[in-house]
Amino acid sequence: MVGASAYDALMIIVDGIRRSGTLKGPAIRKAIANTKDFNGLTGVLKGFTDIGEVVKEVQVQIVRDGKFRNFGVVSDIKLVTP
Repeated sequence: MVGASAYDALMIIVDGIRRSGTLKGPAIRKAIANTKDFNGLTGVLKGFTDIGEVVKEVQVQIVRDGKFRNFGVVSDIKLVTP
């Protein structure tokens, strides 16, 4: 999941640059902060809190027979918002 999360982070930055229309840091930061419903490899990012924490569904995995297995998803926004 680390590789997928890193990929999503880079794609959010690229998307922020495109939407800002500039390479100026403050404008890119604002565009990233305003990101909503970004469909990434790790799921749909609903957005960010006022302090920059990501809001998205949490995927719960368990280890069975030495392998990670999907167990479920916590999708209640009230539960997953930091």
